[in-house]
Amino acid sequence: GAALLEKEWEKPDVVNLYILGRNYWMYKKFYAGIPFVVSEQWSGYLNGNIEKYIYAKRRNTLNALRKADEIIAVSKQLADAIKIYAQKENVNIIPNIVTGGEIKPNIFGETINILTIADLDDEIKNISGMIAGLKLASKYQKIHFKIIGEGKDKEKLKKLAEMNQDNHLKIEFCGHLPHAELLKEYAWCNFYLLNSPVETFCVAAAEAIASGRPVVSTNCGGPLNYLDEGNGIWMDENTPKGLAQRVEMMIFQLKQNDFDANEVAVSIGEKYGADTIAKQYITVLNAAINKKQA
Repeated sequence: GAALLEKEWEKPDVVNLYILGRNYWMYKKFYAGIPFVVSEQWSGYLNGNIEKYIYAKRRNTLNALRKADEIIAVSKQLADAIKIYAQKENVNIIPNIVTGGEIKPNIFGETINILTIADLDDEIKNISGMIAGLKLASKYQKIHFKIIGEGKDKEKLKKLAEMNQDNHLKIEFCGHLPHAELLKEYAWCNFYLLNSPVETFCVAAAEAIASGRPVVSTNCGGPLNYLDEGNGIWMDENTPKGLAQRVEMMIFQLKQNDFDANEVAVSIGEKYGADTIAKQYITVLNAAINKKQA
């Protein structure tokens, strides 16, 4: 692949390593000496999982960070954590691109529709905590909870869902959906639920907002960059009881006609549009090239 690229375009002016791993070894083998940029959105810098790496892998990761001409992180929280590991004063903050679906009025009847999109890894996404919290909230309101995604804990979570479902709580596992189909699901829900202990950004929650749907979220880091009182509600505590309280508050506010779909969508604005993000990337890539030439 590297040979084909070089044959058609010659060697690149700059290399972007997206989420560090074996790609750093690839860079050293094929492109050593060319400026390189590291783009990160891995949560391991925030939750300490980088400390669990075997010595060689951890050393490789830290060497790459420290030698990088520029580093990009998707949120301030992640950038602050990477600064420590990279031993650098500056880490560029460039968020993910956010694409919203069609904005439709937020209408509901007897049942409240709640959506989450996640890898089914319970340690990372705490989906079992969502099920427990929604079980409490469903005592006062019928709830349809839709989970989109695949992962290693799917069967375990499906069994847990079966144990907790009743006439007031329906839990539906939809598997993986293409992005175009995914965007349609935001209009289906009344609000989006995020229950992770740590998130570097969370594109799905931002896409929900861009689609006019408010978010109930744990105080997990990344969403602090775009979630506020105009488009969502924070949980005071990351427990089933805390989740249930915030879900009940969201339902109450929706019934009061708070969180107008168009106003929620506007809160994301052009800040996360493809053109805006592309310009920021070009600026950083050029800075890496110029730094090497200086």
